Amino acid sequence: TYFYPEGGGQEADYGVMSGHEVVNVQKVRNTILHFLKDKHDIAVGQTVTCAINEQRRRQLMRHHTAAHIINGSARAMLGNHVWQSGAHKSVDEARLDITHFENLTDEQRAQLERRCNEVVLEDHPVEIKFMPRDEAEAKFGFRLYQGGVVPGKIIRVVNTTGVDVEACGGLHCDRTSRVGPIRILRTRRIQDGVVRIEYSAGLAAVNGMQADKACVDQLADRMNVGREALLPAAVKLLNDVKEDRKRTENLAAKLNRIMADSLLAKAHEVNGVKVVVHL
Repeated sequence: TYFYPEGGGQEADYGVMSGHEVVNVQKVRNTILHFLKDKHDIAVGQTVTCAINEQRRRQLMRHHTAAHIINGSARAMLGNHVWQSGAHKSVDEARLDITHFENLTDEQRAQLERRCNEVVLEDHPVEIKFMPRDEAEAKFGFRLYQGGVVPGKIIRVVNTTGVDVEACGGLHCDRTSRVGPIRILRTRRIQDGVVRIEYSAGLAAVNGMQADKACVDQLADRMNVGREALLPAAVKLLNDVKEDRKRTENLAAKLNRIMADSLLAKAHEVNGVKVVVHL
């Protein structure tokens, strides 16, 4: 059918099959299994009408192609020790785990994001073809197996020309320009020698940028400053809050001493001991 199964770290297509909602698609050896949300009366041999969720499909393609762009760009930026050690691509966000000895700095994250978007704008072709394993290895080397060695004598090679080549399943855009903007959301070191890059691309990236802009605009409006003056205004406000907190703590300490002195002045002596009773 049109439905693409989960593969290459990419989630499966969703959609409708003869009026029944398809909620998962998996490949078991050479068989594609379609999981429907409810009970059905589809008979063996019956022709079915399939419709995939095209918006979901395109977003998964963007996130999957973006993973190749990020992987190749990170290797060019950080060094040849960078390999993919894991990945997951969903609709709203995606992640790519790479081999690297420390988390990326803010400057490195900004540099990586810029380079990835340059690759998008450079409009590299993404070539996908099945090749005999020995031919593919001779042409591209063992870096093909970024996500691990794949089985079979014929392998599916995804060549993001000039950026990255991998033996990979899943769906991809045919050119890098169709990925749209790429945002590096955050990076973190998840274990020794492995850094996780969380990112978004395409409409998911646009949605994130719009949400960030709306947040900045609302903060600027509440603080009654322009967007360009928001950061210094926020720093000043935080400093003022810290100073006010110090003054409040000092005043509370003085008040406590005054109350203690006032209570001691009213103390009753009982068998040589000063006793204070206060409600």
